[in-house]
Amino acid sequence: MADCERISDSLIDYINRRLTQEQNGEIVSHLAVCHSCRKEAADLIRFKKLEQERMADVPQEIVDTAFLRIPKDDKFLDDIIDFHPYHVVFNLIRYSLTAVNQTIQLAQQAI
Repeated sequence: MADCERISDSLIDYINRRLTQEQNGEIVSHLAVCHSCRKEAADLIRFKKLEQERMADVPQEIVDTAFLRIPKDDKFLDDIIDFHPYHVVFNLIRYSLTAVNQTIQLAQQAI
């Protein structure tokens, strides 16, 4: 179960190719034997593809300039502008899933 939690926490980075070769190997090995994590990875990949398809419908000129129209008042806005929108969505999902996983663990301990 601890391996599943650690893998789950790394899936977004794995899908977005932000891990080292060693970390990728660990995840691939775990996914080969764990149906639950494999299903979670497949769901995240499907979600990413859906979001990318939705982004494809937005004209490139708008994608390139939309964030430039936001006044740059602080560092937070600069950080947002530097990210592609679907990366922000995936990071939000990752943080949400962490909270959900912690809630599930607490519920399992209470049972």
